[in-house]
Amino acid sequence: IAFAIGCFEVYPDPIIPEVTYFCLPGLSSILKNTVQFVHEVFEYYEELLSSGFPHSSYKLVFVNNSYQSVMNYSSLGIFSTELLHSHRIIDDVQMTRRLIAQAIARQYFGCYMLHQSWSDWWLSEGLSLFISGLFIRRMFGSTEYQFYIMEEHNKVCQYEMNN
Repeated sequence: IAFAIGCFEVYPDPIIPEVTYFCLPGLSSILKNTVQFVHEVFEYYEELLSSGFPHSSYKLVFVNNSYQSVMNYSSLGIFSTELLHSHRIIDDVQMTRRLIAQAIARQYFGCYMLHQSWSDWWLSEGLSLFISGLFIRRMFGSTEYQFYIMEEHNKVCQYEMNN
C-alpha cells in the first residue's frame, strides 16, 4: 500500500478514463508527451493475456527525489520525474516506455499470482518482464528487443561472475 501527498497536476488519460496521471506543477506538458503511449500498453496486454486489467483504476504519479525510478503498488505506480521527457528528446523514450510497460505488467501478475514465499517472487517478476519485452518488440522492433535481451543477459553474467 502506498500513497503520494503533494500539490499535483492531474491529467486523466484521454483514451482510457480509468488511468490517471499526476505530476508536479509545471510538468504537465512533458507528462502528456511521456505517457501518450500508455493506452497501447493496456490494449496489448489485454489482448495478449485475454484478460482485463485486474484493478478498477490505475494511477501513475511522477515525483521528485524518488527512492527508485519505478515503485509498484496495487493500482499505483510511483515514478521519478527524471523519466519525463519532452517531444524534442528522443534518447530517453525507449527506457521510459520500457519502465512504464514493466510497471503495468507487474500490476497483472502481482494481482493474479500469490506467492507462498519470497523464493516464489521470480515467477511473477519473470512473467512481467517477459510480456513487457514482447511489448517493447512490438513498439520498437526486433533490434531493440534483442538489445534489451542482451542487456539482461549481461546483467545475469555479471552477477554470476561476482558471486
